[in-house]
Amino acid sequence: MNIDFKNKTAIVTGAESGIGQEIAEMLLQHNADVIITGVNEKPSWSLSYPKCIYYQLDFLNDDSFSQFSKKIIQHQKVDILVNNAGIQIQHAIDEIGDKDWENVLQVNLTGVMKMMRLVAPSMKKHQGGSILNISSVAGITSKPMQSSYSATKAGVIGLTKSAALDLALFNIRVNALCPGTTMTPMVDQVLDERQKEAILGSVPMNRFANVSEIAQFALYLCSDYNTFMTGQSVVVDGGFTIQ
Repeated sequence: MNIDFKNKTAIVTGAESGIGQEIAEMLLQHNADVIITGVNEKPSWSLSYPKCIYYQLDFLNDDSFSQFSKKIIQHQKVDILVNNAGIQIQHAIDEIGDKDWENVLQVNLTGVMKMMRLVAPSMKKHQGGSILNISSVAGITSKPMQSSYSATKAGVIGLTKSAALDLALFNIRVNALCPGTTMTPMVDQVLDERQKEAILGSVPMNRFANVSEIAQFALYLCSDYNTFMTGQSVVVDGGFTIQ
């Protein structure tokens, strides 16, 4: 397949590293104009791509989102949205604090809703677009200490279905991608070696995904090769959830 995003503008949230970075780079390599977001300074990797624009965005800061929204509205057209930004805080259900719960919800679920609400008018005006929400296998199954993360990722799957119904008549596709454990900086930060070994033992393919394997599916789902699939959750997990 010759995937080409020439003359298309994409937004990828949480693209400082990991899956978000890989998706953004693949879109850029296939001729898209890409707007990336992160909470820190512009990532060094993006300096290699003249067609990459960086806007700072912190979903935990209402003013940050307001300023970001004003910048996006100035763009004439948004063709692709990849909602990748996410955080994870481990805690048992009887130990979770209200602030931690609210923060995970704000970034992982409310942020997805706000981004879809932001770009939908442009996509409706131009009668087309593709929205990809990065969920997780944690939205389908779960493990101890993942109550807030699993709740939000399951919520993303439900939100994807509802939004797909709202936007289908406007030729806007809304899908979710559910990666299994992928070697990213967040995984390294959240999981210790014992936890990694336990997860690895439950993956039939006996390894974790690398970011390019996840990004390749994202690229296809956002492309014009996917014209009739909407409201679906695509699981890429090495067989983890089929057991």
